[in-house]
Amino acid sequence: MTRVSDGVDRVPLLLSESADQEFREQGFAVVPFVDPARLEALRQRMTELVPPESGPFFTLYRNDTPRIRRVLDAVVREELQPVADEIMCNHRFYVGSILVKFPGEGSFLDPHQDWSFVDETQHVSGIVWFPLEATDERNGGLSVVPGSHRLDLPNRGTPPEPIDQYLDGLVNLSTRPGEAVIYHNALIHGSSENQSDHLRIVMALGFVSEQADLLHFFTDQEGQKWRYRVRDDLPFTYQPPDPPEGEVVLQVDRWPS
Repeated sequence: MTRVSDGVDRVPLLLSESADQEFREQGFAVVPFVDPARLEALRQRMTELVPPESGPFFTLYRNDTPRIRRVLDAVVREELQPVADEIMCNHRFYVGSILVKFPGEGSFLDPHQDWSFVDETQHVSGIVWFPLEATDERNGGLSVVPGSHRLDLPNRGTPPEPIDQYLDGLVNLSTRPGEAVIYHNALIHGSSENQSDHLRIVMALGFVSEQADLLHFFTDQEGQKWRYRVRDDLPFTYQPPDPPEGEVVLQVDRWPS
């Protein structure tokens, strides 16, 4: 029987054999990514892009201005996509963003799974999560449930499905300066509150398998799930919790059909 997570085994994603194996087995891999000497310049550039009074947690999907979303995408791709292309294969990037935690209360991100952006029986989608400093549980570091990308849970979309019963294996990750975490969108993950005295800034790239259609799953008020085939520029116009609409939508089907 084909499982939801089988797409992760079909083609390599990372050029490093050991990192690719870790990604397939655990759902994530921590990899050397950028020369730490570049971090301060990147931090200065990204700080200029953070909208004022956008705390305690800012990300692309929490800003309803398409222009700002496209500016963030262009800058992050310019800085990171050439680097990521050197360590990855069989992929394409569809969005760049920043994830900013302001210091103090309110920036805790509950453990969750990201949306299903592709048919995960055939393909892979995920995130390159690149913090501009060392991270741990004190300053908004990631926590994950290793292997949870293989739980074979239903296709994920709007609204999210409950996952509380799967959180027993949650562990904290730490990263050193210049490292990135590359993780599968089905991996259960969250992040701690930022208890430092400064912004914790993460640059992020969303990727899918090179030949995959970009998808979004939406459940209506009657409980019917719909599968939307969408353009790669969905992230620049879509605003949850509504269904996608307009030119970005290429096809809509009941799911399962």
